[in-house]
Amino acid sequence: MRRRFCGGTSHISDMLENGIWVITLYEGIIKGDRYDNRFITPGMICVIEDNIRFCYREFNVQDYTPIKWIEGVSRIPDIPYVGDKDLARLDYDGKGNSRRIMELYGDYNTAAKNLYDTQQWSYENRTIHPYLMSCGELDLVIRWQNDIAHVENTAWWYNGISRITLSTKEIWTSTLCDSVTAYLLYNKQYISISNINNKRYCYPIYDVDESIYLIYGDDNPPIIG
Repeated sequence: MRRRFCGGTSHISDMLENGIWVITLYEGIIKGDRYDNRFITPGMICVIEDNIRFCYREFNVQDYTPIKWIEGVSRIPDIPYVGDKDLARLDYDGKGNSRRIMELYGDYNTAAKNLYDTQQWSYENRTIHPYLMSCGELDLVIRWQNDIAHVENTAWWYNGISRITLSTKEIWTSTLCDSVTAYLLYNKQYISISNINNKRYCYPIYDVDESIYLIYGDDNPPIIG
């Protein structure tokens, strides 16, 4: 089927059913289990589950310098935190979390700001910025990791790319456990916590509709599901 995406104002992600999708550079948006042609160039991999949705692109996390969740601050008293891990898994607002961190702590070097400043992606004179994933978005990666890995193995089959599901690094989320610790990915499949002054890795993720607009602008990408 074909749907119009107009100037970044329509939410084409609402038209995508739950699952893994590939936003290709030339062929439209293809459901992961139908994306089996390595000659169709992937732009982003998109993860959708109800209202939880984000994109990411090829990124070698080993090339990213570990960073503190925040530098120069030992305690975060003014950002809401979630002490219960199961409740933290319900935090799906990495974009909002990252914006709040940068607004309140804009004078400090934070993991959220570092990603925003260093991992923006430009294409066809359009630019989008990433954000630091939330604990709920990380949980989505863990729960969908087999399906994601299947698409990754097709989309990014060449050497040198550290796929999101294969990283053994500890990766920050934007969700605080308390005023001094934040949640992170541990050993590919577990959610743990670490002090905000410890240095850990980050993995940039992007808004789905912004990503589609980045690649296609006002054009009409086909949705092949």
